[in-house]
Formats: sequence, structure tokens, C-alpha cells
Amino acid sequence: MICRNRLSFLVSVIIAACCLPPSTLGAIPALQDAPPSIADIEQWVRQLDSNEFVMRKVATQNLIRAGRPAISPLAEVLRGSNLEVTTRAVHALRELALQGDEATEVEAREALENVAKTRPTAASRLASDALIALNEQRQQRAMERLRKLGAKIGFAQNPGAFGARMAVLQVEIGPAWQGTDDDLRQLRWIDELDKLILMGPKVLDGSLRTIEKLPNLRYLTIRNAKVTDAALRHIRDHRVLSELDLMYIPVTDSCIEDLKTLVNATRIRIFGTQVSSNAALELDNALANATIEHKQGAFLGVRCLQGPLPCEVSRVVAGSAADQAGVRAGDIIIEYGGNPIRNFDDLRKLIGQNKVGETIDIQVIRGGQPVLGKFRRVEGLNLGLTAKEQILGCEVTAVTADSAAAKAKIQKGDVIVEFNDERIASLKQLEEAYKESPVNQESEFGFLRNARTFQMKARFGEWQDEE
Repeated sequence: MICRNRLSFLVSVIIAACCLPPSTLGAIPALQDAPPSIADIEQWVRQLDSNEFVMRKVATQNLIRAGRPAISPLAEVLRGSNLEVTTRAVHALRELALQGDEATEVEAREALENVAKTRPTAASRLASDALIALNEQRQQRAMERLRKLGAKIGFAQNPGAFGARMAVLQVEIGPAWQGTDDDLRQLRWIDELDKLILMGPKVLDGSLRTIEKLPNLRYLTIRNAKVTDAALRHIRDHRVLSELDLMYIPVTDSCIEDLKTLVNATRIRIFGTQVSSNAALELDNALANATIEHKQGAFLGVRCLQGPLPCEVSRVVAGSAADQAGVRAGDIIIEYGGNPIRNFDDLRKLIGQNKVGETIDIQVIRGGQPVLGKFRRVEGLNLGLTAKEQILGCEVTAVTADSAAAKAKIQKGDVIVEFNDERIASLKQLEEAYKESPVNQESEFGFLRNARTFQMKARFGEWQDEE
């Protein structure tokens, strides 16, 4: 790049020199291999106001080539009112802010920012316009550099308000990343960056330093990384960060004090870490507006309906522990690790106690036709059935001939779940509900027929966000 710039510069000077009258050729400083002196820079700054166009052009190019030492003199001349000088000085500072040397870029940008903040003048307006263009150029350049080093950059759909989905600019630093922590500093030039994913063993404590320079970052995921408690000080007091995922990283309760400073967080998920449930509760109490999810990290991979049946599976995530165990949509989970499951909340709480790699026993009821049986209770006529209790209700083990149950066409193996729209949880409840039903008025049984019970074993993998 240096050789190319120098060659381009030489060509431009030669062409310019050829177009100058002989009387002016001696006024153009000769090119030098050594860095320009202060006197050289001061002369070039004065030549920005030259009567000769080529002299002004060459002086501008020389100042850009001079690099960082030219920034302060250029910023100084922006205090004047000469529009030609102002335009060329702003152009030179903008080019210096794109040179590739970080110290030079930062100082040149600061010079433009300082001018842009002053009272409205031609210089402040030109500096503001230059900053807008500079931001766009630098963002594109930073994205190109990061992509070449293995970063994935694109738009992702994130949940928004009221369940809506919105597109956000996402950068993922994952297993393909070939850069260093210093390369990650390019992220700060991406003004539109909404979501950052840092994932994999190449992500270390130093990788989080750049987050301090990302004031607009709203979503952050750190997963399967070699990140310790000390690294989280880099997100301390972040005022925009809304959602934070810490997944399968070796952080402990010591990180909670830093997380407490995220006063604008709406959700923090801590999965598969060494953070204790007590520490997660402490964080929950400290951040009143945030939902804190704390799990050991196991992922079963099912979605379940809420009622009327206890935990009816509506969806199974492909490749998940549930999928590999044989759970299907429509199954009703009634037992998990020996614990009865009354609803989806019961199941989620138990899953949260499991770790990746553990194996759990699951019992489901599959199939079965919902049936609604009607009958009229006759005085002196017994219900006439025996049953064993299970999580769904009462599983009929025998039916007496000519009984109320027989007249309602209830069969052995049926699972009674409702009686007159009341959920049935025990045989005693069923018998009492029958006795209290009106004589000679129509009542209803709700039951499942031909359902089968299956025992399965699920081996947990890591948490997956469902699409």
C-alpha cells in the first residue's frame, strides 16, 4: 500500500509539474525519503492558499502524505475563513482518518469532531459532512476486514416489542475467526452494529475489551468461550445493552456485581456456567426490569401446550435430546426423572436443573382418542368402576356391568380427565363429583381411549434458540 501510494503521488506530482510554468517549478518542495520537517509542513499549509491551483493540489497531497504530524497544523487553519483552505484542510483530515494507522485515524477524526462542534461556519459544516462520509467509508472498510478474517456479518431477525420481529445488524465471531483481539477493535467503526455474538475457544478475556467502544450495542451473546469473571468488567455500566446471553463459559458468582450495573437490561440468560441459583436470584432482585433466566444448560427441545392436558407436546426441535429420544408432537409428558408433570412450567423448572451430557427418564402418553360420554344419574345407581390414579386423571381398571360408567360407555383402559367440565385428578374426586351430580339430569365424562404409555431416555445437549 505504501509503495502504491508513493507511486501515485510521484505520478501526480510529475504530471502537475509538467503543466506548471517554468517560473513556479522551483517553488514545489522536492520529495524526500525522510519524514517531512515542521518547516515543510508549515510551508505546505501556507501553500493551500496559493494562487496556483497545482501548487494547492500538491500541497494538499504532501500534507496527506506527511501523516500524523500534519493534523494539528491542519486543524489550526480551519479557524480561518478562507473557503479554499478550509475545503482542502477538511479533505486532508478526512484522508488521514482513513490511512490505516490507528493513532493517526483517531487524532484526525477528533480534529474533525472538534471543528464540527463549533458555531456554524463553513468549516463546521464541511467537517460534519466529512464525518458522515467518513463513518460510512470506515464502517464498510471495517466490515470488509472482519469478513476477510472469518467474521460472519449480516442481518438477523430478533424479537421486538409485542412479539414482532425486527431486522438487526449482527456480527458473529465464531470458529472460523482468524483474527486477534486487536482486530476486533474494528467493531467500533460499525455504528449500526446491534448484535454481537462471541463464540468459541478463540474468544478470550481480551476479546471483550472492544465492547466498551460499542455504545449502541443492544444484544450480546458470549458462548463456549474462554471468558472469565474479569472480562465482564468490560460490559460494566453499559447503558444500551438490552439482552445478554452468557452460555457455557466459566464465569462464577463473582461476575454478578458487574451484571448488576446493566440497569437497562430486559433479559439476561445465564446457562451452563458456575453461577449459583442464589447469585442469579440476587441479580434478579437487583434488576427489577429484567428477566433473569438461570439454567444448568441442558436442552430438551420441546414446546408444549398450556392445558387442558398437563403437558402436551406441540413441537419437537430437530436433532434435540427429545427428538433423539423419540418424543413426538402430540405426546403428553406425564413424568420426568420420576417427577410427575402437571404443566409445562413443571417441566421447564426440572430441565433447568440438568446439565449437558446428563441422561433423564421421560414417560409419555401417546395416541388416544378424546371421547365425551353422556349419561343421566339414577338414584341408587353406583358409578361402577375402579381406577388407578395417574397424572392425566384416573385410568380405568374395571367397569361393573349395568353401572353408570357402563351406561356412559366407559371401557377398561380409558383415562377419565374431566367430569362436567371439572378436571379430575383422583378417583376420590371423581366419585364425589358423581355423587353430587343432579339426579335424572345429563352429565358428561371426558376421557382418552386407546392411549399408550412409553418410557424414554433423553441425553441432553446444549441450549438452542428456536427459529
